[in-house]
Amino acid sequence: MSTDHTAALAADRAHHIHPFSYPGEVRAGRFRRVVERAEGVYQIDTSGRRYIDAVSGLGCVNIGYGREEMAEAAAEAMRTLSFHPTFWECTNPYSARLVEQLQRLTPDNMQHFLFANSGSEANDTAIKLVRWYWRLQGRPGKTHVISRDMAYHGMNLLTASLTGLAPCHPQFGLPLPGVSHVCAPWSWVEGTAGDDQDFGRRAADALEAEILRLGADNVGAFIGEPMQATGGVVTPPASYWPAIRRICDRHDVLLIADEVVTGFGRTGAWFGQETFGFNADITVMAKGMTSAYFPVSAVALNARIGEALLNDPGELYHGYTCSGHPVGAAVACMNMQILEQEQLVERVRDTLAPAFWRHLHALEDHPLVGEVRGMGLGAGIQLTADKVSRAFFPEDSDVDAQVTGHCYERGVIVRDLGADTVGVMPPFVTSEAQLDEIFDAVRYGLDLTLAGLNRA
Repeated sequence: MSTDHTAALAADRAHHIHPFSYPGEVRAGRFRRVVERAEGVYQIDTSGRRYIDAVSGLGCVNIGYGREEMAEAAAEAMRTLSFHPTFWECTNPYSARLVEQLQRLTPDNMQHFLFANSGSEANDTAIKLVRWYWRLQGRPGKTHVISRDMAYHGMNLLTASLTGLAPCHPQFGLPLPGVSHVCAPWSWVEGTAGDDQDFGRRAADALEAEILRLGADNVGAFIGEPMQATGGVVTPPASYWPAIRRICDRHDVLLIADEVVTGFGRTGAWFGQETFGFNADITVMAKGMTSAYFPVSAVALNARIGEALLNDPGELYHGYTCSGHPVGAAVACMNMQILEQEQLVERVRDTLAPAFWRHLHALEDHPLVGEVRGMGLGAGIQLTADKVSRAFFPEDSDVDAQVTGHCYERGVIVRDLGADTVGVMPPFVTSEAQLDEIFDAVRYGLDLTLAGLNRA
């Protein structure tokens, strides 16, 4: 590829509508970065400057960039079987091998799998399967789905409705009917310690109150991320998820775990359910499934749900052109092989996470830092205008964006998540020396932001 990108960037500026961006900024040519290539934990822009990607792309490039094994797996599959649908009772060795791998690595109660291309598609699929399941049980009225504030479940019409980030709704007239939200288990806004077990149970009680308000005969499922990533890395106390499981069982409501971010090692276990001590009825996965080298997602069902659907003699009227794509399946299998062979999940748990959290806890004495929260290699740094009152900054101050901007100056990419939160989610191949660089940049960003606030 030519290194002169002038014409292409002009076309991009004029014609490309970028997701989650300000179109006017793009049209004016104010790109934050133009990334030309990536390797390991680094993104490299067109000027040759290297940035440590301390957010793994979008919480997805777990094994790092530019892995030759991944390129070879994709190339071999493309040469052998570039495409064939898994429609019409057809399969191929690649998608079959992926099913075998997932059945072995996912939580023990996950027994059946459907494939899609993104977390949004997979979550939409999960809700369709909930509706199908309850119709087969003779209870077609159980269609309502309960989600949470601060949740992120995708950007299709339905999944954007499930998403609990209010800015995602007004442009599109959302949320759709049949969806409601309960409070997130976010102890910071409740004024309690992050490990307050009573708070965890009280936060779970909000789900039960909503089920009772709607009537259990109308509620099909509750959906939640084990640890809410995009919505501020909201991390519940240990008491929360077991209480949610008991409530769902008590009212015969299906429990969907959105493991799009937490799946495949982010929390220090293969799946967040293992970290937080619960079993879902349905598990949704994407991002870390291929480390975003290819768009692949999956919905996993326990035996109760899967067997009921498989025993329906009719045709399943659902699927996507690339469901179970052979190239995507080959890439996913290689990603899991790398995770296993290099013991990267164990590396997160035993080596990187302890070092990561030492750095994070060292930030707690900073005047801008109210708390750090998260699990494994995923953390949110909560900024506050007052540590005692837990006050938020005025909305137009954009303190989290200021911190991330200063980190860019030091060659480190972190993420402003809104609600005065800075997100850090480095790849599993990050070295401890690179962690030092990341947190040197974060402290630099905090110090310059504080200095600017003090001058204001």
